[in-house]
Amino acid sequence: MDLIGVVVPARDEQVRIAGCLRALAVQTIAAGACELVVVLDPGRDLIGEVARQIAAELGIDLTLLRRAGAGVGSARRLGTGPARPRLLEVGRPAGSSAGPDAGSRPHRIPELGGDDVQARTSQRSDGRVPQGWPVDIGVGDWLARRRYRADEFDLGQLRACKRRRTVTVIVPTKECAGTVAGVLQRTVGPLAARGLVDELVVIDADSNDGTARIAADVGVHVIQQDDLVTEVGPTQGKGDAMWRALQITTGDVVCFLDGDTADPDPAHLRGLLGPLLTDPSISLVKGAFERPLDVGSVKLPHEGGRVTELMARPLLNRHEPRLAGFAQPLAGEFAARRDLLEAIPFPVGYGVEIGVLMDALSACGLEGLAECALGTRQNHHQPLRALGEMAYAVLAAVENRIARREGQATCATEPGLYVRPWEDGARAAVAIAERPPVRERGRHQDTAVATPVS
Repeated sequence: MDLIGVVVPARDEQVRIAGCLRALAVQTIAAGACELVVVLDPGRDLIGEVARQIAAELGIDLTLLRRAGAGVGSARRLGTGPARPRLLEVGRPAGSSAGPDAGSRPHRIPELGGDDVQARTSQRSDGRVPQGWPVDIGVGDWLARRRYRADEFDLGQLRACKRRRTVTVIVPTKECAGTVAGVLQRTVGPLAARGLVDELVVIDADSNDGTARIAADVGVHVIQQDDLVTEVGPTQGKGDAMWRALQITTGDVVCFLDGDTADPDPAHLRGLLGPLLTDPSISLVKGAFERPLDVGSVKLPHEGGRVTELMARPLLNRHEPRLAGFAQPLAGEFAARRDLLEAIPFPVGYGVEIGVLMDALSACGLEGLAECALGTRQNHHQPLRALGEMAYAVLAAVENRIARREGQATCATEPGLYVRPWEDGARAAVAIAERPPVRERGRHQDTAVATPVS
């Protein structure tokens, strides 16, 4: 018998939960093949009564759990906790667990059946289930258990979990004079003061606006990117700077923070480190932000991240749908374990974020990846025409990984050429080369090394 453990976070959904449970019931393979877990908000009993009545009517085994914490993510994790042990208990380790919202009506799969069939459902980022576009349930399960919020972690908890592990924070910068001090003082400073950051370094791209001087005045060690790993030539982009910085730092956990954040907050760093320090099974955490588009004096919600929505997300849904659940696959702020980062190649330019994410999936599986909501982030938005070149680099990084997966050579060393018809056909050079894994070439011994946080 296949078992589908379904988690249904519920809050004031008593009117709609009946339709949700009935829609789930028609997707089961046989009577008794579905067990439901409904997670209730404290003090809300009516929805539990409705769920009991519908489950009895449909012959579905039902478990009601009452959560103590806030947030959908904590509710889903509470519900999915018993789902996996239950699958093992009934001898179905390959069974599936899904996590639709209590107010949704999950899409019915008409051909569900057979021993080799995995249950499927579709989810948007808000947890509701649209009609007609099934996504492998591995994504739904991941969304339920591997999405976090920064406010789930406090500094005392993280310090207790850190133990002997060391943490490095790397801040790549380019023309960030107006923001870098805030990032270093307000995002990193509170965690460094509590002993959560052991090593901090700014890697500057020869900024002309005094970025390096401002960072140094704050008391942070600054290294010019072209002074690192000099034998491979000039630095070709942000990804190249990150790759070089790995080789002169030593932390067990490495966190990359952007230097151009206009509204820095300690939650940004706390949320990236939280899952890694509290769960040894997680190897990489991507940050996710609400990014409004700043148009003059008007802020347009959900309109930031244009390259993500128009290039990265379609590519992942098409070629690597296991990563389709990431809200911001191109987030430049992420943290990972050093052994993972040193085992994968780094695209030298704007393709680094999606390249690292795809390679981390290959190395660790989806279970080893997580995403944490860090709040709102306001940063400088590029002109639309500049985004085309960024999208080109993202496309190249994804195509390289598809080719590598198919056994084809992918070692581009020359920049890609991007024609600008609005400049009479001028061609821009887009950095698409990749640096080899640090582990393969050996750690670089450089005289300019990052210094510990005092």
